Amino acid sequence: MTQLPININQRYKSSTRIDTNQAGFKPFIDDFILHGTAINILDTISQDFAGSAQRAYTLTGPYGSGKSTIALYMSGLLSKRKVERDYATQKLHQAHGLLDNFSSRFNIKRGWEVVKHVCGLEAPANAILISIYNSLNIEFDLDNDESVAFVLPGRMNSRNENSTIWLDEITFY
Repeated sequence: MTQLPININQRYKSSTRIDTNQAGFKPFIDDFILHGTAINILDTISQDFAGSAQRAYTLTGPYGSGKSTIALYMSGLLSKRKVERDYATQKLHQAHGLLDNFSSRFNIKRGWEVVKHVCGLEAPANAILISIYNSLNIEFDLDNDESVAFVLPGRMNSRNENSTIWLDEITFY
């Protein structure tokens, strides 16, 4: 059997899940390749964020093109967890000049509240709300509409923080 001229490590063959646990974040950052397209996307989104009132963005592309990987990396750059944010930010040193601009464009001081949700076949509104509540450690009762509907706005306003919600695999809805 002839040996193939290219060998791809197994860890690069699987897709990225944005809802990965925090324990797996360091290996993700270590293996993440901050290539030109990723730098361009991060730079474009951060410039647009700083220069306009637009606050909703989409990353579109075919399966395996890196959308979730870039979203997961960006969630690390914005994270409230300083250790995670600092570790992700170290990669930006490779992107000459982007480090300072990215942080200042998103006004990152204490980090952002990051909610990650991978869409599935369940009812979208409830599923997304459950992900938000779980990420914010808000207790709720699915059988009590008031618990679900009215806790979130007051909780977010009292925190006076920036937040972002990542929706992945949205085509399931």
